[in-house]
Amino acid sequence: RMFTTTVLNVGSSGTFFRYGPVDADLEHFNPWRSVDYSDEDLELRDATEDLLNPETLVDILKFYSFYHSGSKIVPRYMQYRASNKMLKRIRDGEPRRGLVWHTQGSGKSFTMLFVAQKLKLSEVRDRQVLVVVDRKKLEDQMSTDMEEIGLMHDVADSIDDLNDILVEDVNQTVLTTMHKFQDTESDVKADKEVD
Repeated sequence: RMFTTTVLNVGSSGTFFRYGPVDADLEHFNPWRSVDYSDEDLELRDATEDLLNPETLVDILKFYSFYHSGSKIVPRYMQYRASNKMLKRIRDGEPRRGLVWHTQGSGKSFTMLFVAQKLKLSEVRDRQVLVVVDRKKLEDQMSTDMEEIGLMHDVADSIDDLNDILVEDVNQTVLTTMHKFQDTESDVKADKEVD
């Protein structure tokens, strides 16, 4: 494991740009696009200025890279951007709802893990973080993934268990399925400091 400290590798033809984890196969090297990217832009310049600047690289190193099933994981640009937008909304106290559109196989689970990890490591160390999935199989997968990357968490085993966890208001990351909210106490608030 000589290159475990390397965050990512990049490759370019002088025009095109691809990046990926140090031990990834070529098919896992992806383009990087800035928010302002257009088809007229030179891909290499855009990615170099947006991805390879010190602020972004340090952010990815600290919060967005981990090992999963023996392979290093780094975010794709859309995961990185969506995660940071979610975190900004949380910091700014924006409305408690939003939508991040993902297609099948686009990395929804990793996006959730990136957000939960950064929240717990830097943003809201003294708050509950809820990771909500839509089915038991995904809950089991996410629990395994969270254990593997070292993200300490509790799994709400039942509706009553989730209710007890929410009432406790303890600093923790909780994984649950959305159906367990069906009988949640109506007086439980997402954040005591937000009315």
